Amino acid sequence: MRAGGMTKKAAACVGALTLGALSLGACAGRPPPPPQDGPPDAPAAAPSVVLSGDALAFVSFDADGDYRVTRDEAVQGVAREWALFGADALSPIQFQRWSALALGGPAMGPYRLEFDRNVDGQITRDEFEAAFLTRFDAYDRDGDGVVTRADMLRVLPRPAMQRPPRMPRMPPGGPPGGMRPPGG
Repeated sequence: MRAGGMTKKAAACVGALTLGALSLGACAGRPPPPPQDGPPDAPAAAPSVVLSGDALAFVSFDADGDYRVTRDEAVQGVAREWALFGADALSPIQFQRWSALALGGPAMGPYRLEFDRNVDGQITRDEFEAAFLTRFDAYDRDGDGVVTRADMLRVLPRPAMQRPPRMPRMPPGGPPGGMRPPGG
């Protein structure tokens, strides 16, 4: 015993208990976490945003740098892009090379058959322009003749988080009818 009436060990215990009580009080004052869809240990699913490869081409068509592409800019951009080919028509291999460079890869879309409408194995300038203008019209949802960056984004719905199905419980006394599993 010390002169003050408490040993060092007792003072340490009182200090630890006080700290613990304060910590519990702080935790009790916090609001509960927001509810989550699905199992409690599953992370919340964020919506998926998709950008097709042709959006990269449309961004390059923005001649005045205002983050918007008008139909006229799209027509001029397609003409500039076609001039780079220096050919009357593109073969599937030429289209694949261009797609890899301009659209980020052949798997990014749009795909060759969206350009080769008559499926003759050649993409003409008219087919090339028509494919881009069809895509432009699809992006221009409000019909104002302008496509913005936001117009090019596609938000996919959040997948529903579902709990895995529960296995039925065995009734007391084993399976119905007295059947037992092999070796059981």
